[in-house]
Amino acid sequence: MTGGYVGGGANDVWRSTDRGASWVRQTEHAQWAGRSRHAAVCLPDGSIVVMGGRDSTNAVLDDVWRSTDKGVTWTRQVENAPWAARDSHAAVALADGSIVMMGGWGAEQYNDAWRSTDQG
Repeated sequence: MTGGYVGGGANDVWRSTDRGASWVRQTEHAQWAGRSRHAAVCLPDGSIVVMGGRDSTNAVLDDVWRSTDKGVTWTRQVENAPWAARDSHAAVALADGSIVMMGGWGAEQYNDAWRSTDQG
């Protein structure tokens, strides 16, 4: 579980290894700005990718972050993605390791789809 809305954008990361019965905090403050309404996917290599959303000032985001250590530390993959900043979008990780991101809200309602083949 990554981020969310708690009086603004949160940037904590939690992990469950027992289908949600118990949770361990991986980090209280990830390197990415606190956010809500973002998308996150787990890739076949075990890494996690977080993209877009809204920060605590309600600004719409177009960045992409990746963790290779189960959410403890994060590396920015893209600061300004080629897609329009958005929130409430959907994303899926495919078996080949690519990511497909679709739709969302920002300056307008989007019905586009984007694909990344390089881990975000």
